[in-house]
Amino acid sequence: MRVGGPAPTRYADHVLGGLFEGWHPIVLIAIALIVFGPGKLPEVFGQVGRGVREFREQASGTDTSTSPVRDEQT
Repeated sequence: MRVGGPAPTRYADHVLGGLFEGWHPIVLIAIALIVFGPGKLPEVFGQVGRGVREFREQASGTDTSTSPVRDEQT
């Protein structure tokens, strides 16, 4: 029998519990601006968004794209 102390929590709650609280998002955005610069940041976030979208499509087994896949060389 457990006496005293905090109630047990899930591992994800313990690790990620305070990640997006308070001023943390501001610090993350500032670090991203320093690393990538203001000109490159929209492109980086666009690529991340496309990657997340593709991952979700593959995970769900559906393809919601309306245009054929094209290879973008920059």
